[in-house]
Amino acid sequence: MAHEQSANLVAFPRDARMDDVLDALQPTRVDALVVPGWMFDQNGWAAVTKSLRASRFAVKSLICTSFLTLPDPSRWPDEQQRMRTFVDACVELDCPRFYGTAGPRGHLYYDEAIDRLAEGLVPVLDYARERGVDVVLESGIPIRVDLQFVFSVADLVEVCERTGLSMCFDVGASWSERDIELKLEKHAARGVMVQLSDFIAGTTSSMERTVPGDGAAPIPRLVDALARGGFDSLWDIELLGAQPSGETPAQALDRSWGIVAPMIDEALGRYAGTN
Repeated sequence: MAHEQSANLVAFPRDARMDDVLDALQPTRVDALVVPGWMFDQNGWAAVTKSLRASRFAVKSLICTSFLTLPDPSRWPDEQQRMRTFVDACVELDCPRFYGTAGPRGHLYYDEAIDRLAEGLVPVLDYARERGVDVVLESGIPIRVDLQFVFSVADLVEVCERTGLSMCFDVGASWSERDIELKLEKHAARGVMVQLSDFIAGTTSSMERTVPGDGAAPIPRLVDALARGGFDSLWDIELLGAQPSGETPAQALDRSWGIVAPMIDEALGRYAGTN
């Protein structure tokens, strides 16, 4: 059963050249990409857009990283304009979405932070909707308070409901939550992205995620829960850091592609017609 799948370029070093990344992926099974904003920043927005349009790869999402500095509205105009730039890039690349983290809440209470986020995103969401681009929020892990204040599936659902953002389920951030399979199944049909990666037991860095199946996360059960719940959008492979296998980013993404594609198809086929 066909599904939408991508390889996330955060697997490559931040100083990687876009053309070198595309060359490395050329012989792999990968055919669709998620591209981080820093690749545009360091290689030039026009140059990266040109390279991507000339490549064989579809672009499924861009990454904006952090949306707004919530305690400091004086920074919002520049941050809102940056998000509009992502919308424009999505249009140029026939890319349906971009995603990011909410931004730090600093001294704000949780509900205050949600209200600030909703307020600050109004002009961006209006601009994006007019151009057919989806703006997506991912959850994170609590150590990254510099980027985020949304650290569970339940919080992700609430924040998206209150702000109008779409949902990305980050398995690498949420796989160890209590009753995670039940949560993913319950909310699966409302998500527009899932990020798949694995976790090596003993890892203490937030920037280490490995090939699905190489670590401790119950990837097949999580994929099954999402399929059972009716998820039918983008499955994104998001690897971070040096791989314990010693593979290059392109090799690790290629192997991941071969692992998750049949896993997802099997799960989707198992629940076809039940949602």
